Amino acid sequence: MPQNGVHPTLQSIRLRATKSMPLSFKQGQMVTGRIEKFLPNNKAVIQFGGQQLIAQLENLLQVHKRYLFQVTKASPYVRLQVMSEKPVRNQKDSISLLLEKMGVKGSENQQKLLSILINEQIPIHKQSIMKAFALMEKAPSFDEGMSVIKEMLIQKYPMTKEVFDAVYARLFKPISMDKTAVALQTELDHIDTKEARQLQHVLSLFHQKDASMPLLEGLSDQKGILFKLKVMLSLLGGNEQLAKFSALNENLTSNQSFKELLQLVQAQVDKPAVNSHIQNLQNVVSGIQLSLSNQQEWSQFSVQFPGEWFGLKEDLFMDFEGKRNEQDKIDSNYCRVMFYLTLQNINETVVDLFVQNRSISLSVFNDQPEIVKPLTKLLESSLADNLQTLHYQLSSIVVKDFNHSKQSTSFHNISSPSGTEKGFDFKI
Repeated sequence: MPQNGVHPTLQSIRLRATKSMPLSFKQGQMVTGRIEKFLPNNKAVIQFGGQQLIAQLENLLQVHKRYLFQVTKASPYVRLQVMSEKPVRNQKDSISLLLEKMGVKGSENQQKLLSILINEQIPIHKQSIMKAFALMEKAPSFDEGMSVIKEMLIQKYPMTKEVFDAVYARLFKPISMDKTAVALQTELDHIDTKEARQLQHVLSLFHQKDASMPLLEGLSDQKGILFKLKVMLSLLGGNEQLAKFSALNENLTSNQSFKELLQLVQAQVDKPAVNSHIQNLQNVVSGIQLSLSNQQEWSQFSVQFPGEWFGLKEDLFMDFEGKRNEQDKIDSNYCRVMFYLTLQNINETVVDLFVQNRSISLSVFNDQPEIVKPLTKLLESSLADNLQTLHYQLSSIVVKDFNHSKQSTSFHNISSPSGTEKGFDFKI
């Protein structure tokens, strides 16, 4: 594990792009479709990828020709706008048409970025893309900048330099909260202000050890896991998101958020070492806060935990996605949690916990499956018993090889089910 960072194996899984996903229409999305044949009443059969759909046409289009469309409305029905009545032969034509509409000549990297966004069905708008082009110029590399821009567009983050830096830090330069907290505490020993002492106290929470049980068995320790989540989200000012958890509906204090405290101390101190540690922690906090999202019936967020909370030498990363019930709280019957961690003897490991109607499927990814399988067998019985006391059923535990697993472990493959659209209205 690199110092103050996340192992490349774990990071590649967190960043793995969604591929071969069924076409689903989202507002702002660009799609190309081929007119297969005309039907009575100004209707036509249009081919989108592997799907054929019947659409009401309001433009003079040609049969057997391909056109570029933008989704202008996605619900309750889909409305598509024809970008030009001029057919496109290939994606290069589509990119040229888009750049022409934006009034931009387009560099090689800008054309490449647009091509990737269209291929991966990521919604785009002229204003956000123009800002994305400017942000990309300051990225250390095209691939890293592209990953950050994709994340910002998918999550509908503001296209600002501050947000870009926070997302970049979360994706590519995640620091160890344990090590940074210890280093900052040491520096604060020499600063005698009320805010500095308060910050020292908060930082002490980041390296409280809890190695009382193995991780897999600990997953069924609902109170322990939820308490740690409560502490972390309350520190980060995530009380609104936290309130959606029925198991965590206790009243939280309205103290200053951790980020506000960091900013206060940073304003008081003019020491490069202190400011560097504070900036690193601010990037972590901003990244976690940005991940808190609510989309229709689903909630999603990512959290970085100090490793010592779980008896680990390195920080633990958790991605969560869950369905909300009628009371607007997270439904514990339907959710998915992915843990990214480094264990002492088996190194980089991903634990994928999927809950469907209170039935839990557990997948463990590691590059030493022959070692991990016997360990999971030893824990399976106690884990099942512990889950049973919480009224959950363990349906399966599967160990998979990092390198040979054909199933994508990307958290972004988890998405809320989209309703079937019955008709499509194409209109300029």
